[in-house]
Amino acid sequence: MSGTMKIGRTNALRELIDAQSRDNIALIAEQLRSPLGVLPFIGAGFSAPFKFPEWGALLHELARTIPRRARAQVGTAVEHEEYTRAAAIIARHFDETNFQRELALRFPDERFDRVRLCDTAVELVPYLTSGLVITTNFDGVLEYVFHCVGAPFSRDAVIYGANPTQVIPAIQQNRWMLWKIHGDRNDPRTRVLSAKDYTTHYRQLKHLLVLALSNRPSLFLGCSLETDRTVGVLQDVQRLHPGLTHFALLEAPKTEAALDKRVGDLRALGIRPIWFRNHDGRFAEIRQRLLDLVQRSSTRPATTPPAFKPPQQLQIGPNAARAPEAALSSELTDLQHSVAREDRMARDDVQPMPPEDTPPFAAMVDRIAQGEVVFFLGAAALLGRLPLAYDFYDQLRTLLDAPKELSDERVTQHYVDVHDRHGLDSKLRALLDGKPVEPTALHWLLGTFTGDLRAKGYELRAPLIMTTNFDQTLERVLECTGQRYHLFTYRLVSPHEGYFVYRTPDGELLAVDRPERFRHELEDCPVMVKYHGGLHRGDPLPLTYAVTECDFVHTSRHLPTALPRVVLDRILGSALLFLGTSLRTQCVEALAREVHRARPHQRSWAIQRSPKPGWTLYWSPIGVDILDVRLQRFVVDLSDELRKLPKRQK
Repeated sequence: MSGTMKIGRTNALRELIDAQSRDNIALIAEQLRSPLGVLPFIGAGFSAPFKFPEWGALLHELARTIPRRARAQVGTAVEHEEYTRAAAIIARHFDETNFQRELALRFPDERFDRVRLCDTAVELVPYLTSGLVITTNFDGVLEYVFHCVGAPFSRDAVIYGANPTQVIPAIQQNRWMLWKIHGDRNDPRTRVLSAKDYTTHYRQLKHLLVLALSNRPSLFLGCSLETDRTVGVLQDVQRLHPGLTHFALLEAPKTEAALDKRVGDLRALGIRPIWFRNHDGRFAEIRQRLLDLVQRSSTRPATTPPAFKPPQQLQIGPNAARAPEAALSSELTDLQHSVAREDRMARDDVQPMPPEDTPPFAAMVDRIAQGEVVFFLGAAALLGRLPLAYDFYDQLRTLLDAPKELSDERVTQHYVDVHDRHGLDSKLRALLDGKPVEPTALHWLLGTFTGDLRAKGYELRAPLIMTTNFDQTLERVLECTGQRYHLFTYRLVSPHEGYFVYRTPDGELLAVDRPERFRHELEDCPVMVKYHGGLHRGDPLPLTYAVTECDFVHTSRHLPTALPRVVLDRILGSALLFLGTSLRTQCVEALAREVHRARPHQRSWAIQRSPKPGWTLYWSPIGVDILDVRLQRFVVDLSDELRKLPKRQK
C-alpha cells in the first residue's frame, strides 16, 4: 500500500471516529441536562493516574509471598485474564486477616496528594452526575475527588456491595450516593475479588445492577466493556429493555474493520461510544472529551430575539491607531502632568486634602507577576472620558425634577417608573454611541503588561478583568494589540435573564445556564467579565446593563452565584484589585466576601481617594484594604513598578 493511500485511510478512520463521537456527545449532553441525567459507572482506568495497581499487577503483587507453584498458576490465570481464579489461588495461601492487610496496603491514601487533580479526567466526574455514582474500584479516589470539589459523600452516602436496603432507594430517588459494587479495600465483608467472592455476592448484586442500569442511561468511564461481568448485566438489560441506550468513553480501534466490529458489539449491549485516542501512551484526550461534554451540558447556544436589530459598532478613538507601547507612554505622560498639576493646586489650597497612602506595591506586583490578581474596574477607571456618571444622572434629574438627595440608581428607577425602560435604554444607548472613546493609560496598561512580563521570563496567566462599566474600550485595546479574549456578560433581561452569556475567542455565543458545571478549560488569553451587563456590539442580543434600583436588587440575588465555575474558581484563588469603583453595590461586596471566605488570610485592595467615613473600617475585616490614593497617581506608579521588574533567568 502506498504512503498516500495509507494516509488517506487513516484520515478517513479519524473522521469516522470523530463523527461518531460528536453525535454521541450531543446525545449525552441532552441527557445530562434532563432531570435524571446519567448514571456514571467508573472502572479501574480512572484511578490510573494515582498509580494504584490494576487487576493483573495487583494479583502479581499479592502472589509474591505464596509458593512458587501457586505463583506460576496465578501468572497463568492473569495471562488469560482469569482474575477471579487467580484471586482464589492467592486467597488459599492467606488467612483472611493477612489477605485483607496485604490488599489494603496496595491502596494507600497518601498517593492522593502526589497527583495534580486538575490534570486528571476523574476530577470531572462530579460534574457529570446529579445523584448516584457506581464504581467497581476498591480505592478511595472518588471519595477524595468529590471532597476536593466541595461535594463530599457523607459516611451514610457510601454503599458497599449487594445492599438492597440502601441501593434500591438510592436508585429510585436518585440520591447523592456512591455505590462501590465490589466493596472497599478496607471492608472484607463486601469485597468482590475472588471466584468465591463473586459466588457469594453476585447473585443479588446482578439483580440490583440490572435495576440500576434499567433506570436511566449510564456513562461508562475507565471500563473496557469486553469480557467482564458488567457485559453480562448489560446483555440482560438489553433483553429486558431493547431500546435503552447507554454511553461509554472508549479507546478508538486502530483500523476501520476493528471499528466496525467494536461498534457492532457495543450496539448489541445498547452502548453508544465516545472515542478517544491513545497518543504515545498518553491519555490526555480522555480529559478533553469530558471537558467538552461538561461544557456542552452547562451551556446552550445564545438565542436572538425575533426582528432584533443590533446597534451600530462603537468606534474607538483615533489615538488607538498608535502602537500600544507609544499609546501607553503618551497616556502615562499625560497622567503624570495631570497629577503634578493637581499636586501644585493642592499645595496652594487653604484646606489641603489629607496625604495619600503609599500602596504596598511589593505585594501587589508579586501577585500580579504570578497571575494571581483580578482587576475590578468601576466607572472612575475611565478617568472621566465617558460622561456616564454625573452628567447623565444630572440630565435625568432635570427631566424629572428629582431632588439631588435621590441616589443615582433611584433616579434611573424613577425615570423607568414615570416613563418606561425602553426610554431609559434609548438614552443610555445614545450616550454610549456618542463620540469615540479614547482608551486611558489604565486600559493600555491592562492590555499590555502580560506580554511585557512574559518577555522578561515571567510565567503568568493572561489577566482576568471584571468591570461594572458598559463601554467596550478595553475590548478594543485587546483587539488593537492582536489579542484573542474571552467575554462573559451578565444579562438582566430576556433572553437568558439571570445568566452570563459567554463569547468565545472565536465569536461563538453560549448562554451559561448551568454555571456550577461550567468547567471548560479556557484558552490562555485575557478573560473579561461584565458584571453589571453590557455586551459586545457585534453580538445579536439586546444590550443589558444594571442602572436602576430594581436592577441592583436583581444582581444582589444572582451574583456572584451566576458566575461560571471556572471563572469563580480563579477569582477565589486570587486577590482583588478594585480600581475606580465605589464598592457600594451588594453584588460587588458579595464577591469580596466570597474571596475572603475562600482565603481568609489574603488581602485585596481598593484604590479610592477620600473614601467615605467608616468605609475603610468596614471593608478591612472582609479582606479589602482601602488605599486613600488618587487613581491617576496609582496607575502611573503601578506602571513604573511593573516596568522595573528584573528579567528572570531561565
